[in-house]
Amino acid sequence: MRHSEGKCQSGRIQCHSSFYRCKCTVLNLPIDLEIRSRSGERIKHFTLQGPQSVDRILLWIWRDLFVTLLTSGTARDKEKIPDMLEDIEEAIGVESLERLLYGGRASAYLSYHVKRKAAHL
Repeated sequence: MRHSEGKCQSGRIQCHSSFYRCKCTVLNLPIDLEIRSRSGERIKHFTLQGPQSVDRILLWIWRDLFVTLLTSGTARDKEKIPDMLEDIEEAIGVESLERLLYGGRASAYLSYHVKRKAAHL
């Protein structure tokens, strides 16, 4: 079966066939999220692009949860933190623990090593 190729808005090559469609529309979907307190005050605002960026929001929320638990949680709450961190590591990888410290963003160290690793592939 023959198909046509072109470029989408992001500059990636896209393929149009009856079996495959460009995922650029989904990957470039804008995500605008505001987290507010109960009183309506804005706590955090995220403007991201694509569902692949949602982990940044989750890591920020988890970091905020851990800070809250450490500052005002009970002893029992604090005992659960290592298990929670282990669950996060299992679910989205060991790099996520470092990103957790930075509120979902990659540190300069992590960014350097990810780029370096990609260059060797």
